Amino acid sequence: AIGALMAGGYVVASGAPIILPDSTPILVINGVAFWAYLQLSWLVLARVTAVTHSVCNAMRRPVVILAGWLQFGNEITSLNACGIALACGGAALYGHL
Repeated sequence: AIGALMAGGYVVASGAPIILPDSTPILVINGVAFWAYLQLSWLVLARVTAVTHSVCNAMRRPVVILAGWLQFGNEITSLNACGIALACGGAALYGHL
């Protein structure tokens, strides 16, 4: 079934073929990537304290936003910049408490 998903083919279930959408490979890759992220998150959590893990997880979001901005060049409004700064500041403050 996975080979059919990656090839964009179809799967036969109950004798009737099911044609898969073109986005199926992307959905499978997304699911596998998220599963790998969760597994790595458990490995990191086993090695660091819960607070350190939480701060790293909170900092992940602003880093992803900034990386997306650098990659795609989307405009960051002043409200967006305030939100990014607030997220980073909140994560840093949480780490010191």
